[in-house]
Amino acid sequence: MSVAELDEAKQEAFASRMVQVLNDSCLGLMAGLGTRAACST
Repeated sequence: MSVAELDEAKQEAFASRMVQVLNDSCLGLMAGLGTRAACST
């Protein structure tokens, strides 16, 4: 395995983790907003 392949694998793993963090954050935000909307009615 060359350095270029290793770096590419690390970049893919990093990008995948960042997308997962973004999705989890959005889910938390939507859940919080949904709870507030349900409580205010």
